Amino acid sequence: METEKETDRVEKILAAVAVPSLDARAKARLKDRIFMRLDYPIAESLREAASNTHIGLYDAARIKESVFAIISQKKQKWFFWENFFALQKKLFAGALAVMMSFSVFSFLSFDASVARADSFTVLNSYKGYVSVLRDGNVLQVSENMRLQEKDQIVTGNDGYAAINFFDDSVSRLSSDTVVVLNKLDKVDDSKVRSYIELSLKGGRLWTRVLNLVQSHSSFTVEANELYVTAKKAAFNVAMDDEKTDVQVFNHVVDISGVPVNKAVSGQKVTMDNNKNVSVEVLSNTEKSDDWVTTNLSDDKKYLADTEERLLVAKIESVGGNPNNVSFENSLQENAVLFLTFDDVKSKKIELDLSEKNFVTAQLVLSSADSSEEEKQKAMKAVDEFSADVKNFYEFVKSVSSTDEKYADELNKYVEDKILAQKKSLSLVLPDSPLYTAKVILDDLETSGNLKPEDLVAIKMDNALGKLSDAQEVVTEEGKEEAFDIAFEGYKSDVKDVITVIQEMPADQEVKDKLAEKVISDIDFAKSVTKTDDGIIELKTAALEVKEVGDVVIAEVEKTEEVVNNNKEVGSADVSDVVDVVDVVATSAVPEAKTDEQKNSDEYGVKMEGDKVLPPLMGK
Repeated sequence: METEKETDRVEKILAAVAVPSLDARAKARLKDRIFMRLDYPIAESLREAASNTHIGLYDAARIKESVFAIISQKKQKWFFWENFFALQKKLFAGALAVMMSFSVFSFLSFDASVARADSFTVLNSYKGYVSVLRDGNVLQVSENMRLQEKDQIVTGNDGYAAINFFDDSVSRLSSDTVVVLNKLDKVDDSKVRSYIELSLKGGRLWTRVLNLVQSHSSFTVEANELYVTAKKAAFNVAMDDEKTDVQVFNHVVDISGVPVNKAVSGQKVTMDNNKNVSVEVLSNTEKSDDWVTTNLSDDKKYLADTEERLLVAKIESVGGNPNNVSFENSLQENAVLFLTFDDVKSKKIELDLSEKNFVTAQLVLSSADSSEEEKQKAMKAVDEFSADVKNFYEFVKSVSSTDEKYADELNKYVEDKILAQKKSLSLVLPDSPLYTAKVILDDLETSGNLKPEDLVAIKMDNALGKLSDAQEVVTEEGKEEAFDIAFEGYKSDVKDVITVIQEMPADQEVKDKLAEKVISDIDFAKSVTKTDDGIIELKTAALEVKEVGDVVIAEVEKTEEVVNNNKEVGSADVSDVVDVVDVVATSAVPEAKTDEQKNSDEYGVKMEGDKVLPPLMGK
């Protein structure tokens, strides 16, 4: 009796609780939290249940046909429904069981995204005295120890520490160095969106940032209120009682907090305690410093290890046998598609399977043992993945006409796929057979329904990525063709950006600001390539977007004429002549900022103070 009363009371309480309104993202987070708190092996149990459920294709087809036949028959005698009602329930239950079992299979087997770094940040290695301070307590360190936000890592006079971050970046601390992990943020729990911020309190910190492929992703090092931000770069930050140095050894870093915008490979930015800033070229002594040469060597090994790990992850994602790959759907995969009645789920499964073939194609193209016929099939799979992504975007566009919120979720679904694959190919250079796939992903990233300003930002990021690829091979002998491939891709992307800016429905002030950003990036291209091949033409086109007047355009044309004349007589270094253009346009490095500019990002968005905000806070 008491038990019944208690049950009734619980039922009344539960009945009074309002049904929560949760979107898909909130439900996913809630599910993850529940699973983390359960000791019971849920995934293993589901996998075992699915493996023990065996329904033949013929029986599954009969179930499907019977269900649809029952639904379509509108005029039936009552006794028929009465006699058939029990069977109807059994058929629906059977169909549901089939769909659930195959859905479990699809959930466990259709994830073709390539695993990258661990989902946490670790103290990868250390020597000498190293300590980690967390919540006021000194922790005993160990290799691969997990690190958390706000942790403080300290090295002694004989100490050294290497930190591997969840975004694949790596930082190394010299002796007598103190670093605080301010932010370790996975934006929206994404596999590819990230924001990491460190504070250097003293000492030397080397950082190698691998390709961050999303506009909201960045890696920032703060030292004495000077902020160094990168998406791809190798740089060293040193801080003592007198000054703060930023030395760049690969690609480019953005700088804020001082009147300098950027520093490119081969440059050093120095700020003294009075906030006086200078930009200089790195000396040979600085380039040959033991700390620098050791880290550059370690970076090469780290990049090779990362590529090896990515290859293993790709092999595992397509079944674990690189010598027996297939672009055909398995019997189980076809069964899942056959028994999926929801249009959206069906489209997502088709895209999952296409992505799996895209990863398989990467393995085939990268293998020296692949035949020409296999490589042709692989390129066909790459093209089909491109077509399937574009078709999915068209499908999302039709969904947006009735449910814009759901369409946004679907857009994020396909965007994450593209970015995950871009991340997995981020180390591929233009001399690789995989470079075509990498370029196709750049194209797919801009094929969605984007606002013009977002399209400009993504296109320019992709252009700079190709420029970085060109920089990687420009100094190597026999890589001229690879350099041309990447550099031509860069120029093509910049031309597209200029066209978008010209045609976008915006005020001239907005267009001017975007054009200035493009010009700044073109100046960086000049410093990387040391060539005028197409640079002046791009700069002229970007200047024409701005309301700069005929004098500026004429000056650029005059400069181009000088370059051509010098080409004929060989009387001057082209890179010296191109510098003349900087007289009439914004220079990339350095550029003095007004107080208002110091508090804005590169697109004029107001920021709090002069520091780069985390992605979500900057919106």
